[in-house]
Amino acid sequence: MATRIDAHQKMQRFGFLSILATALTVHGQQIAEIDLTQPVPPSRLIHQSLVPKECDTPNFTNSDGEIVSSNNSSHLTLQLKVLHGETFSLGERVKGEVVVRNVGSEEVRIPWTIDPDLSTPKVGSLQHDYDVGWFEVEFKNKDASGVRLESGSVSNFLHSSPSAPGTSLQLEPGQWVVAKFDFILEQDHKSSAGQRLKSGKADVTARWRHALYTWRREGCKIETGYFNYNYKTESKPVVVELWQRPFLVVP
Repeated sequence: MATRIDAHQKMQRFGFLSILATALTVHGQQIAEIDLTQPVPPSRLIHQSLVPKECDTPNFTNSDGEIVSSNNSSHLTLQLKVLHGETFSLGERVKGEVVVRNVGSEEVRIPWTIDPDLSTPKVGSLQHDYDVGWFEVEFKNKDASGVRLESGSVSNFLHSSPSAPGTSLQLEPGQWVVAKFDFILEQDHKSSAGQRLKSGKADVTARWRHALYTWRREGCKIETGYFNYNYKTESKPVVVELWQRPFLVVP
């Protein structure tokens, strides 16, 4: 038996679809872009001791841990893109960008400025918190061995602090941001184990790291903390081809 739909019901459905389309338009969009390859602004800080003069031997303690989202509902995907070319030589700087998209069910707040001064407490402070975010890039050899690539010398970290409004960015579900990000086809300078990049085609993947740093002072006692944000991330690789320059033999 056919169901009759009157004009009022049609208007209700049309209104619902309009609201749904508006919601998708608002949330499913790029909301910001940042260039991590630009020079870091000069420091505005005057380097002074954060410990009172009467504290000859301050007592330092440290704590660490993880920050886990409720119901594990924070979920980001990362897509690394190479902007120019597909074939590169060992040691070459690669220009790229990373698209970070919130595909979870709750908002995610990330640091969004390259100002490193945000990591330093002001003189006389008793408390200071700040976040640091950064990308790590891995080169996957044909034998599945991974090598972390150098990026810290050509791309900046991201910083934010509750004491500096506007330095963080809130990603609602469905929204994404773009970060201009360069890396070098050589092993990360901070890596201790010697690893080798092998010639040929390989997957290169960017991973997001995000941590909260805390600083507290009570008299001559200073406590610092490091807390890693443990939310779900997925990384989509880009394929590049590494070309090994032949050795030049001089007669």
